[in-house]
Amino acid sequence: MKGMWEFTVPEDQAGRTLISLLKRLLKTMPLTALHKNIRKGRIRVNGQKALPSQKLKAGDRILLPEPPVALWKENRGSFPPPSIVVEGDGWIAVAKPAGLPLFHPEGDHLVGRVAAWAREMGLSLTFPPSPAHRLDRETSGLVIFGLTREATDFWTRAFREGKVTKIYFGVAEGIPFSGEIRLPLLHLRDIQKSVVDPSGKEAITRIIPIYRGSAGPSLLKILPLTGRTHQIRAHLAAVGTPLLGDDRYGSRGRLPGGKGFLLHARSLFHPEVGLLQAPWPSRWREVFRRWSWPWPPPEEEGAKTDGGPA
Repeated sequence: MKGMWEFTVPEDQAGRTLISLLKRLLKTMPLTALHKNIRKGRIRVNGQKALPSQKLKAGDRILLPEPPVALWKENRGSFPPPSIVVEGDGWIAVAKPAGLPLFHPEGDHLVGRVAAWAREMGLSLTFPPSPAHRLDRETSGLVIFGLTREATDFWTRAFREGKVTKIYFGVAEGIPFSGEIRLPLLHLRDIQKSVVDPSGKEAITRIIPIYRGSAGPSLLKILPLTGRTHQIRAHLAAVGTPLLGDDRYGSRGRLPGGKGFLLHARSLFHPEVGLLQAPWPSRWREVFRRWSWPWPPPEEEGAKTDGGPA
């Protein structure tokens, strides 16, 4: 059907409810949006309106409007290839550039790039590639995608249970804070910002200052021990050292050469997988050279030196 995308339910998905299968096929789409599309008849089963709880049979045809599933378009060349750092058993680690959203219903996005790559590789669409965790649009670094249900379950469970050590690096304003920040965070969806609030969720971030010049910004090694929305940005702002250039969280400074801030998900460690690392983005190199900071950035405490930007 023109303007529609069709998915035929395979044998191994028979017995699932419509909403359960859609959640797996369109993992980045909000659950409320899925329910709304089903209720309005935009998502149909065998050409008929359906209920979210409808049990599916092998061979059932699910029809969806094209825009919400732009990642499955036949034009495989519409997305640039993803930057794959590591290919594991049923999963890949991808380096996300800053400025690229994880998902967008129409424009370029990381899920779309990985989905297009999976199609080119001939991988089955029975289980579309699914991110096991999230990064903000302006944050660069590693994102794990599951290519099978087993691998996706392994990684999502590992992140949820705190088995993955996440190491970020960021450039913050002012005198660096050192130690753990333990402040509950509440995410305000209407303004897309997280704030410290007693009614919020527990949030813990460990900060290790790595490099600071005689004046100006600091290089921080950051270990988020929980996974709240905008956790690093909100916690650094709360202790008076927001990421340099992060207007939303109170920064008054600017990075050389443009807007934005520097926050990089440099590495992930899982005891059964080992250490995974994303390369340093080119913008980091450009900014550090402008400031005469050492390159590549030191990654261990005790590498502090004098100098740097005034």
